[in-house]
Amino acid sequence: MRHHFFLSHFQKEAADTVKALFYDFRYHHCSAWIDMRAQVITAEAMRAGVRDSDYFVLVLTANVLNRPFCLLEACTRWSTRSRLCCWWRRTRALPRLSWRIPLASPTFRWM
Repeated sequence: MRHHFFLSHFQKEAADTVKALFYDFRYHHCSAWIDMRAQVITAEAMRAGVRDSDYFVLVLTANVLNRPFCLLEACTRWSTRSRLCCWWRRTRALPRLSWRIPLASPTFRWM
């Protein structure tokens, strides 16, 4: 099944944000793949979700890039044609981080 968005996130830090995004996209007649709503949650199912989505949305939180499945999803995204969007969830921890990717910098804001 083709989706408009794949929402990559660390559930412990961004489950509420991703749930809100999911329902907002749905309200605007867009589909989004998130693991919380998937019938099958395996590494291959996640990779297929990334491949079958037009946009890869990475919800940036303090530890998202330390999580194995988030890294798997991000690496899969780099091998696909999906467009990258970053959603910065403002927390106290983020200003202390040093991001190396321009789109993932603490000064980047989704508008």
